[in-house]
Amino acid sequence: MLSVERRYAWGIRVSRMDSVSPFADLAEGPAPDAVVLPLLRPSRAAFGCVLCTALFFVASAAIAVIYAATGALFATRHPGIPGLRITAAAFALLFLVVVAALVVAAVRVARTRHGVAFDAEGVWWRDGDRLVTIPWAELGVARMVTPVFIRGLRSSAPRTPSLQLCPVGEETIRGRPVLADRATIVREDEPDGPKLWLTFQLLSAADAAAAAAAVRRHAPEQWAAGLPDDSAA
Repeated sequence: MLSVERRYAWGIRVSRMDSVSPFADLAEGPAPDAVVLPLLRPSRAAFGCVLCTALFFVASAAIAVIYAATGALFATRHPGIPGLRITAAAFALLFLVVVAALVVAAVRVARTRHGVAFDAEGVWWRDGDRLVTIPWAELGVARMVTPVFIRGLRSSAPRTPSLQLCPVGEETIRGRPVLADRATIVREDEPDGPKLWLTFQLLSAADAAAAAAAVRRHAPEQWAAGLPDDSAA
């Protein structure tokens, strides 16, 4: 299986072999020619924040250990109060536990696989240990939603496009309860009323173009566009 395959709007296919496919460790997964895109990739800034926090607690633990062992702090020769030395030892242990928890959490986040894939069978979605396949026949509409920003107004909303899939019926969600986390009801300006959408936040505009090309390839009748440069594909 390709690690990560990107199909740009102008038809050029680029495979990033330096990335690992979110489905690579599965015995049964998407087809070898599937378009595979990662989701929820931790940023370097997030890992940097975790690293700085861990280093702070390591330094605090080292200071607490020194005080607990010698009763002195920052070259002060006056012996510390025994009760404070015991407290310092307890804090040192607590700081080390926090560091261990941060390391375990960072490793788990880095190793957990999140991704979406498109092949002839349908749309594959993986969220850690959860794997779901949605056949094309169970999807009524697929569209790409681009974020809208107002100049001068700060917002915490995602800045990358989202792929939204509208199931034909609620049976798709009922048969796959894990999809409930991705389901939202959007009220459209149509007589049909509210629609149920499965939303997948993509990492970049390039991934959005790849997903759009994959849907147009396997299920052109379900594609409802949504990208500004959709006509260029």
